[in-house]
Amino acid sequence: MSTRKTIGGALGAIIVLIVAQILAQLVASLFVLVKIPEGICNIIAGIIYVGLAFVLSELFSKRLLKIKIENLGMPKFSIKAKWIIVGVLLPVIVKAVYLFFLFWKVRFFWNE
Repeated sequence: MSTRKTIGGALGAIIVLIVAQILAQLVASLFVLVKIPEGICNIIAGIIYVGLAFVLSELFSKRLLKIKIENLGMPKFSIKAKWIIVGVLLPVIVKAVYLFFLFWKVRFFWNE
């Protein structure tokens, strides 16, 4: 690949990520108008951002750079069940540990 194409590809990739972020935030802000809690809207924005970034990056690499996305270091999209389980269990475990220590601290100071 030529230097010019490499620099253009890098700048284009940055622009793709910026556009994906802005679009994801705009869509998530529409959910705020419908009175959905902001925390859930942030989760929605993150999911939309990942999807848009992947799709726009794939289009950018195929249409403009004329390179397969695998050659740029992005493997084909796949979700493994174990990572879904980890993604759900991790925040649940962190919250449980936090509540356990909060309960222990309140109980300890209550008995004094």
